[in-house]
Amino acid sequence: MIVLEYKEQLEELKKQKRSEESIKQYESLLLQAKTERNTEAALSIIQQMVESMRYLRMHKEAIHFLETELELELYDGKEDHLALLEELIKTLLRTEDFMKLESVLMHRERFLTNEHQKVMQRFYLAVCYEGLNEYAKAIDALKGIKDTISASNLVSKYLKLSMLCLKENNIDQAKEHFEHAIKFDRGKRNPIFLLTESDILSAEGNYQDALIKYQEYFVKSKNKHRYLDRYIRINIELDRLDEAWRFYQEYLPSMKQVISKNYRLIFYESALELAKKLANKHETEVLEYLIEELAPEPPMLHTFDSVYRLLSYGFKAKRFSKARDVVHHIFHSMDSIYPFSKLVFLTPYQDHYILYHYSKGLLLEKEFNSMMFSDTILEHIIEQKALTKLYGYEEIITYPRGLYKTVETMYVFANGISREAEFDHFIAYSNELDHFDMQQKLVLLASELLRKLLFDFDRYHIVDMRLNEYSQLIDRLDGGIIRIDQNMIHFENQIAKDLLHVTTDYLAFEEFQQRLKKQLFLDDFLYTDRLVFTLKNEESIECFIAKNDFTIHGFIRPVLQLEEVISQNLFYPLPDERQLLQDFAVCKEPITLCLIDI
Repeated sequence: MIVLEYKEQLEELKKQKRSEESIKQYESLLLQAKTERNTEAALSIIQQMVESMRYLRMHKEAIHFLETELELELYDGKEDHLALLEELIKTLLRTEDFMKLESVLMHRERFLTNEHQKVMQRFYLAVCYEGLNEYAKAIDALKGIKDTISASNLVSKYLKLSMLCLKENNIDQAKEHFEHAIKFDRGKRNPIFLLTESDILSAEGNYQDALIKYQEYFVKSKNKHRYLDRYIRINIELDRLDEAWRFYQEYLPSMKQVISKNYRLIFYESALELAKKLANKHETEVLEYLIEELAPEPPMLHTFDSVYRLLSYGFKAKRFSKARDVVHHIFHSMDSIYPFSKLVFLTPYQDHYILYHYSKGLLLEKEFNSMMFSDTILEHIIEQKALTKLYGYEEIITYPRGLYKTVETMYVFANGISREAEFDHFIAYSNELDHFDMQQKLVLLASELLRKLLFDFDRYHIVDMRLNEYSQLIDRLDGGIIRIDQNMIHFENQIAKDLLHVTTDYLAFEEFQQRLKKQLFLDDFLYTDRLVFTLKNEESIECFIAKNDFTIHGFIRPVLQLEEVISQNLFYPLPDERQLLQDFAVCKEPITLCLIDI
């Protein structure tokens, strides 16, 4: 009966005109449903309430409301949680706040089970990565969608792939995707065909025809606020600056009202290029301000998602050539999750310190001696050598000198990293008093990741150096290195290839057998430490063998021919006893040795 009452009240509210007053009525009804822990009714009310907010262009309020609801235990069921996420994604797609959208999609991913949800996830990710200018990721997301979807969606997929390939300066691939899209829409009814053609012509430098195609697209398109940047940029290339300026002035007022942050941003960026061409200083400053206003703020992630993302970034399969690359990798990962005011890594080097600090995606390097840290918080951090240390505002302000400490610094998180030959410090500065728990968790987790990755780097770096030294030594000895693994022979240096007369990096063991005068099997390599085999061209090779589990390592070289050793006797030119023994060993006829007593 209670559920019926909710449905009746909800139907009555849906009939009313959408307004802030109706939203308040939805809130009252939602509170009642929550009190009675009626999740089904609560979700129905939320759906209508958020739809009303979007209709009234209250997108910021809708996003904040949904983020708050997602934290409640009432919606801890998978389908309930997904329903809220879908509403949040729908809202973010309208505002095109791609940084926040990416974090929501990462959160959504672990709830997906059926194929339709996974396909939609890839579409969402493609849109998101394109908005973040990560075109290669957007292409990968779209290519992950199988061609089992509807024809109209396939057209969208391949036209978008075409435009993304142009962003990557791959015109040939863009044309291939464009032609493939035509297979699913022979009449090219979708106006985006015209836009894509215009983009391809622009990429080829044919701006006059690109302009014609764009104008055709603009006439047929229902949404007149999308892709306006193309018209401005094409006219700049054609040196029709007056026409580009007229167009900009005509659409600027309406673009300021557009919900999509991304449409506004790319419009302002193209206009900024135009203003600079015209040397219009006033309009340049106005546009720079409008662009700055649209700068996204990194989203607050759910605690688990922040940990999950940092772990996934930190443990990506990646090789590092320098220790600083490890630091840059972790700092970049942290910066994508939370906006710390400064990230610092301090390491001793000889009689001074090298300080790395992260700024706008770059890891910058400075050298300091110990005196330069005097009266700073870094001096205390170095002296303490604490594995974990937290400084609050009251303690921070007692240090007279700053470096990266400012009057706004609320927390300094310091973590020591003990390595074999040194003690490093990882330090994070924060201007935010809120979200302390998340900040501390991220720093602690990041310090553990740094410690593990630096330990692995130090260990493997030494091994790599030793292997390189041994490889150089073996090359000087004119020896080859081979590795037999899973019925394949891998040639680890050029000499190994030369000795066995191959040009490839590996050879199937069966092919190797065919090159031998007398056939050998894997067991022949497994149960000995030295093996001699002869190739069909009569060259003999000796192989010194070492085994590790199921892998065989071999050092190969030509069989050394015994040189004739002659010892000159001052009284009589007879060979010495070693030469006699060698002659005896290779002689086919029996030899009788006679000792004559003179």
